[in-house]
Amino acid sequence: MVRLVVASMLVATLGTQHPGKMFKRLTHSNLFAVLPHWGFFAPNPATLDYHVMARFVLRDGSGLAWQDVDFIEERRVRHAVWFPLARQKKALYDLVADLLTVSERGAELMALTPAFSVLTAHVRTRLSPPGREDVTGFQLAIVESTGYDTSVPPEVRIVTRPQPLTSR
Repeated sequence: MVRLVVASMLVATLGTQHPGKMFKRLTHSNLFAVLPHWGFFAPNPATLDYHVMARFVLRDGSGLAWQDVDFIEERRVRHAVWFPLARQKKALYDLVADLLTVSERGAELMALTPAFSVLTAHVRTRLSPPGREDVTGFQLAIVESTGYDTSVPPEVRIVTRPQPLTSR
């Protein structure tokens, strides 16, 4: 009897994964989520990459050269066992998505969002200010690219106002 129940659950679980109409009945009758459902592919997969660029702002308002802020740690052998930062790229994508929805309503409102606070705090930990006395802060830019498709040029989506080097 136990084998029959386990085999039935396995077949039903496999059926809930199938996108066909015939199998939708299983999903709709799964009221108490007894049968798991895994989405192996996103309904709208990401087709763009986002890059965070930063530059130091000088006292006179000008800026130094833009530099890429590296968010992704290089993989090492030990990461096969323990890699707590494996989802940084997804986190960056989610932060940028939040900022893009708010940025259309103004830089002041965008600067008040948790996504902006998290992003600027993270960038502060990655920046090494040059040994210049006239550096007063930094500025961020979010650049959108199509990754390996070089036929489409990158597009600057957001440029922030200057931020202080230290958090308030």
